[in-house]
Amino acid sequence: MPAHDSADSPQAKPSLRAALSSLHWLPSPSIFPPAAKLKLHAYADLLLDWNRQINLTGARDAETLWRRHILDCAWLLTVPRSAKSLKVVDIGSGAGLPGILWAILRPEDTVLTLDTVAKKVTFQQVVQRRLGL
Repeated sequence: MPAHDSADSPQAKPSLRAALSSLHWLPSPSIFPPAAKLKLHAYADLLLDWNRQINLTGARDAETLWRRHILDCAWLLTVPRSAKSLKVVDIGSGAGLPGILWAILRPEDTVLTLDTVAKKVTFQQVVQRRLGL
């Protein structure tokens, strides 16, 4: 477990900014509402910071995290909806993908993430507390 659970990891921010600047190819940028962008940045920073200490995901840098995990999960949210709000359960959530991402991008939905691994549950609780999810 990291010595701190700060979203202010100085090592993560430069690479995260570089990865985000390369996202111009994203087919539907509207899937990231302006209000959610700060939470997405904070989540990515936390995940990369914690991932240095405990294995939450195979992504070791911001570009890989965004390309292989965050954007991959975000595609799920582009599916047309029939209800104004949904109840979603993410079983085996691990690092919180796609559950935490869903909670950030669809705050009107109720999202429950489940995992049996204590370090992953602890990480998800820190994210929930820090991001107000």
